[in-house]
Amino acid sequence: MSRDPAEHLAQTLGVEPDDLPAGVRDLPEDELRTLADAIADELHAFDAPRLRPLVTLVDRLPTDLVVRIVEQRLGPRFAARLAEHLPPAVGEALIARLPPAYLAAVAVHLELPRCGPLLTSLPPERIAAAAAVLADEQRFDTAAAVAEHLHDAALEASLAAADDASVLATVAHADAALAARMLEHLGPERRDRLGALRS
Repeated sequence: MSRDPAEHLAQTLGVEPDDLPAGVRDLPEDELRTLADAIADELHAFDAPRLRPLVTLVDRLPTDLVVRIVEQRLGPRFAARLAEHLPPAVGEALIARLPPAYLAAVAVHLELPRCGPLLTSLPPERIAAAAAVLADEQRFDTAAAVAEHLHDAALEASLAAADDASVLATVAHADAALAARMLEHLGPERRDRLGALRS
């Protein structure tokens, strides 16, 4: 996973990375990633029975109303937790209609790869709009983590929506396989230009 494990853990716990105990921040990266994933799994299981009534309600209300409620009443962190439990069709209908800025904020808190299938179902233009917001906010670790779960059309649209500096920064946050895949989906001219900038 491209996302920094300390930041992932902090986001999962709802704190800033600097608020994590020094002993936790000093753990080796693989141990920190294992800890972050384990805590995320525990919270997911803990949330399931508490969120079930809300998931049922969301499934029964008109999508337009749910979108307004989510955007106006639910913070992005809670919306990301809710997304983990929604039936795929409901999640697609809801997330596909959220404003790009809100969707980008939700993406920061998504648990991947648990929400990966939901990302692959979204229209490329919606993903690209949210990716542009992430680039503007310099959330390159989130952009790289999300990019791992995008189908080709969404990845290409996202790369097209970002400027050269943002693409290079996102590539820098990606592992070797994802970086290679991202570069493959650039046009030859842009790939050459970015290659010159990287060297």
